[in-house]
Amino acid sequence: RRTTLALAMVLALGACSKEPSVERCPHCGMRVDRASPFRAELDGRGFDSPRCALATRAGSQKPLRVQEFYSRAYVDAETVTFVGGSDVEGPMGPELVPVADDKVAKFKSDHHGARTYRLVDVTADVLKKEGTP
Repeated sequence: RRTTLALAMVLALGACSKEPSVERCPHCGMRVDRASPFRAELDGRGFDSPRCALATRAGSQKPLRVQEFYSRAYVDAETVTFVGGSDVEGPMGPELVPVADDKVAKFKSDHHGARTYRLVDVTADVLKKEGTP
């Protein structure tokens, strides 16, 4: 009887005390919204924004997937241009926005983007300049 009661209590407490599995950004700890247009993926992990994924990736060659700004399709980060200094902000503020190469001029016109970078050019210094922690 005691065993049954103890087991029932453990099951009840376990069911009530835990919220469903929440994905957290490995860089900043912020909750990652799977539906966010800023979500990025690095090494099979979800990040809340390209800037967090880029900061984590800095100095490595790990493949990075980002959502292209206009299509929202996940693409290899090597295939887009990152635009900084625009009026588009991610979940945590200033963002390096991934834009398809053929849409960069439109994006800069629409959103006042100032600087462009290829993935290989995004260093810790660039991230600092663009307001990325």
